[in-house]
Amino acid sequence: MLKTSLPSDFNILIRGMKQTDTLSYLDDVITSHYEMELKEELFPAVRKALRNDENVSVVVEMMEKINNFHNRYLNYFSSWPESVSLGKKIQQNLIAHMEWCLMDDVRKGMTKLLHFILKYYLDMAHECCADESFRITCIDSNSSYNDANTIFINGKCKSLFRVVMRKLNLDKKLDDELIISVLMRPVYEELKLHCSEIYDKSFVSEKEDCFLNQLRDNQLFSFLKLVFGDDFDRSRWMKPLDYLLYTSYTQLRIEEFLSIIFAYPDSQKSINDLKYCLDYTGLRPMLIKSLKSDFLKRVSHPGTKSQNIIQAYISAVKALRELDPSGVVMEIVLEPCSCYLRQREDAVRQIMQDLLSPSDTERGDLAAELTNLSGYRSDNICLSERVGASPDEWHPDSRESDPNKASNAFSPRNSDIVSLFIGMYGSKEKFIKEYQKLLSRRLQQNWFKEQDESNEIRNLELFKLRFGEEEVSKCTVMFKDFSDSRRINENFKEKLTQGLPLPQYEVNFRTFIISHNFWPEMTEVEIDLPKEIQESFDKFKLDYERQKASRSLKLVKGVGSVDLDLEFEDESRSYKVNPVLASIVLKFEEKDKWSIEDLSAAIKLPPTVLRKKLMYWIQQGVIKQVRGEDDMFMVVDKIGPANEENMSTMEGEEEADDVDEEKQEEELNMMWNYVKGMLSNLGSLNADRILGMFSMFSDEDSEIDKKQLCEFLNKKSPGGIVDFRTGKIQTDVVGLIF
Repeated sequence: MLKTSLPSDFNILIRGMKQTDTLSYLDDVITSHYEMELKEELFPAVRKALRNDENVSVVVEMMEKINNFHNRYLNYFSSWPESVSLGKKIQQNLIAHMEWCLMDDVRKGMTKLLHFILKYYLDMAHECCADESFRITCIDSNSSYNDANTIFINGKCKSLFRVVMRKLNLDKKLDDELIISVLMRPVYEELKLHCSEIYDKSFVSEKEDCFLNQLRDNQLFSFLKLVFGDDFDRSRWMKPLDYLLYTSYTQLRIEEFLSIIFAYPDSQKSINDLKYCLDYTGLRPMLIKSLKSDFLKRVSHPGTKSQNIIQAYISAVKALRELDPSGVVMEIVLEPCSCYLRQREDAVRQIMQDLLSPSDTERGDLAAELTNLSGYRSDNICLSERVGASPDEWHPDSRESDPNKASNAFSPRNSDIVSLFIGMYGSKEKFIKEYQKLLSRRLQQNWFKEQDESNEIRNLELFKLRFGEEEVSKCTVMFKDFSDSRRINENFKEKLTQGLPLPQYEVNFRTFIISHNFWPEMTEVEIDLPKEIQESFDKFKLDYERQKASRSLKLVKGVGSVDLDLEFEDESRSYKVNPVLASIVLKFEEKDKWSIEDLSAAIKLPPTVLRKKLMYWIQQGVIKQVRGEDDMFMVVDKIGPANEENMSTMEGEEEADDVDEEKQEEELNMMWNYVKGMLSNLGSLNADRILGMFSMFSDEDSEIDKKQLCEFLNKKSPGGIVDFRTGKIQTDVVGLIF
């Protein structure tokens, strides 16, 4: 097929068609040649350039090329009387063929160009004046945009949108959907650049000088003015841009909200911003879903200590109540965390320890909540307020709330934090029992330190308000025992000073007398105490029972404090230890050397326990191991410098033992959750590999060594939980216990 072309002069074409009497076909001839050149030459070249050239300027060049092609034909037949109608025909032809053959490529190229222009305007905001208002800055050509880009955008791009696109009737293709899709990601990235991890500053408000409004007015409106020209309607785009900005900011803060919770109350302004945006965007379900997932991944798992989980829970309650005063979001988000805390064996003990922080300097959030009674309301007060409230003050629960947990007079949504923890377990019994254990230990420490119980009395009065006076009645008896013991000891001391006839005591001592039915059970150690201590107690017991015939005394041998003065050849040292440690070292007065077997039989203490207790005196340099005899120990003649790191008072030693044992028990129980999963999935593992894998997942440095791990797993072996074979540990599938 031969390719023909129109004559260069339109008048020649007219004369020729008049001679052949075909002038009536002029429109068809020109339209046919226009369409043929469009499809065979122009569009393939444009399509190739748009697909292969990554430079955004190619979009402008190709659109200008199409416009120049169209103008060439319009100029060609401009002298024709019916040029206007013919021009409309070829324009319709151009639009139809572009829609069919080229529009996808043009739309992609236009999107790329719009991204380029938008980034240009956003980059103008990267440097701010002192008053934080935006200003255009000179941008380095290597990193962003230079003067050439400004000329390109304000010149060719402005001409493209305001002249070429309108002339080709393509400006209607720049619809709201395309513009919003172009804006979404860059706006989010811009907010992330300026707002991410900054929680102590507000970025959202109704004031014009806030960050989001400035970004809208100075950058986004400038971008839209360039695209739409004189047709830009500021009022029409105000709400869509506000929604886009608030939605992007909300998504950013939702991703960071767990960190915002950890930073509370310093993050108060970010919470207020998010609260404002949630009311505007309605993205509360997204927040709930994201925050629940983050809590499960970062907080509610075996690798997090109970103390950290409790602190995160408290911060979350405070932050979420600021965000949603109705308490619905808090209830939904924290329900999985509450369930997880109930499953942790040490959670109640940790809660009570935090409630009873010993001093104002160490007092944490939970201890402060115990003393803050302004937010605490009893059930009777809540019911009274509910019944007496005006019907006009009623507000329905939000749509995210669980209909089975509708707000009522006893709803935990408005409870204070201490009441939330109590309600988490459904009753007060666990907390009261744990409080009795902690109070027992603290009163003993106060007695041995010869301190008063005023701080503990203050805590007791606060607990009476929380739990009720009847529930803590046993604790009241414990305080009575403390004061009675002090009075009894003072009376005996007074009698001694007055010269009244009393038994001659071998040692000077203070006796702490308790009513065993009202105190938690104490661990008794069956040992033979030194003769002097035992005889002094027997004499005190006879004298006490003579005066109080209805009562009898029993010595709890493992609990107490002994002041010792040990004399060596070069000096004497003073120690404050428990009765077990005192009994061990005083046995060396009878003879210089003791074997483990003989000393164990003499004190009636198991050898394994005895070895552990001997380590204290070895660390102090008082006892040493006989060279060449592993099970033989003797007292040193001359004691060297005291090891200050290892030197501990009885209180420190006993308290450290309790804390270390609790900490190790917590770590081992936490480790057991990992071990079960490892052994179930991997079969058998040796202890070294278990420790190595645990250290990878644990947030804290573990103090558990290989020996302790093996001893712990050895306890699981008799019950059929784990099995030891050829030096490796594996689960017994038949008897696996979860």
